[in-house]
Amino acid sequence: MDPCSLVTAADLDKAMGISLGKARPEDPVIGEARDCRFGRTIAPLVNIGVRREPIGKGELEPFVERFAQDRPVEAEIRELSGLGEEAYAVILEAPEQTPISQATVFVRSRTVLLSVSLNLEGSGEAALEAASSIAGAAVDRL
Repeated sequence: MDPCSLVTAADLDKAMGISLGKARPEDPVIGEARDCRFGRTIAPLVNIGVRREPIGKGELEPFVERFAQDRPVEAEIRELSGLGEEAYAVILEAPEQTPISQATVFVRSRTVLLSVSLNLEGSGEAALEAASSIAGAAVDRL
């Protein structure tokens, strides 16, 4: 499954309020994992990942907790509703030395693990809102 095909330029423009340009597919790192990048090198940047993972009900939360623990700054985890079968977000507020916040939304939908990671100048809440909007569009196309 090509993650670049899961969102349109209009989806990204609506969520971000700016054009992020063309998709840049990334080579798979492990197995069938696929990533697609939109935007600049640091911010604004959107990365969409698709993995066919055998993650069952209740297994996504521990996965997200491990992801959050690996972040260089304290992360907030939130359970999200209305996305796939279960969804969580990891939010990193901008540290004092940089104005860039990050939100990563993980969605389990059938046999697919979708991740939308977004860096932007602004608050973690703004990053979460945009990442959730993009994830919603992508889930509808899975």
